[in-house]
Amino acid sequence: MIRPKCILLIEDNEIDAFIANTILAKHFNNCEIVRVANGLEAMRFLEVSNPDLIILDLNMPLMNGKEFLERSLQIRHILDIQVAVLSSSNDLTDKETCQKLDAARYFQKPMTNSMGAQLSKLIK
Repeated sequence: MIRPKCILLIEDNEIDAFIANTILAKHFNNCEIVRVANGLEAMRFLEVSNPDLIILDLNMPLMNGKEFLERSLQIRHILDIQVAVLSSSNDLTDKETCQKLDAARYFQKPMTNSMGAQLSKLIK
């Protein structure tokens, strides 16, 4: 039996998470969307699960998005997972830093339908 695809949404803002979840559900049929509120919770989730795509906010408590990306480079099985950053920051330095830390894409919030379509191309 084929397992459904899984997306890990790392987002601390309830409204942004709701918007992202709604759009992702439109673009990913038969897909489980798991939401956690910060990078630390995401690391715990990744100890026991292997999602097909990670969507990451940058500004979060406990462990922010950049810290998550830095730490994920140290964990072998995470290296194979595409990470897309979804941030309110329009700072070019943030985008460049995320690209250096192997983020596949960088989007500015709020998530849109066209972003959902682009994200669907990242899942293997």
